[in-house]
Amino acid sequence: MSGISIPMKLLIGEQTTEINCRIQAGVNLHTDDRGIHMSRIYNLINAHLNNQVLSVNLIQDVLQRILQTHEKLSNYAQMHFYFEYRKWQKALLSDNYGWRTYPIEFTVHMNKNLITLQLGLEVMYSSTCPCSAALSRQLIQEKFLKDFTNKESIDSQTIADWLGKKKISVPHRHSQRSIAIVNLDIKDSMNFSLECIQTIIEDIEQTLGTAVQAAV
Repeated sequence: MSGISIPMKLLIGEQTTEINCRIQAGVNLHTDDRGIHMSRIYNLINAHLNNQVLSVNLIQDVLQRILQTHEKLSNYAQMHFYFEYRKWQKALLSDNYGWRTYPIEFTVHMNKNLITLQLGLEVMYSSTCPCSAALSRQLIQEKFLKDFTNKESIDSQTIADWLGKKKISVPHRHSQRSIAIVNLDIKDSMNFSLECIQTIIEDIEQTLGTAVQAAV
């Protein structure tokens, strides 16, 4: 089943944030059986996840219940969560603040009693369009050839002075937004906590160096 909308909560430090999860849940099916009990999966999700704090232990408990309702039909279950993490972020050069949102995907697989976790994040950042940069370099070259036509030799200081003039600066046509998509396989599933999402996002933004600002 996919597209199940459930309100939940995310605990970061001591602060709880409300999130709206879109959930995909399913089980495998042995070849001799006709189908799964979809209503049982849906009812278990509503009964045990509604307005609860999202955690690995909670998801593991729900997956075990799903498998119990599919005894002799299935031995594998998975749940996929999609939500947006909201971060109240300070501007770089002022005391202004604004909200930034980060799409998060979290998947838990249960094969019998073995749990595996996957975490996916999207972080938007500012980048320069390479085509615009190439056009700017071309325009500067053309202006240089025009300004120094018929000059047999030019010393380095003259070129440096020319490059420093405001009138020859050709700005990029535009900057663009890019998205870093990061997918992680979690090795230590028993000790994993979703609280690390904020730290991972901050590490990614620091590595990129040009994080998008909510307030400028």
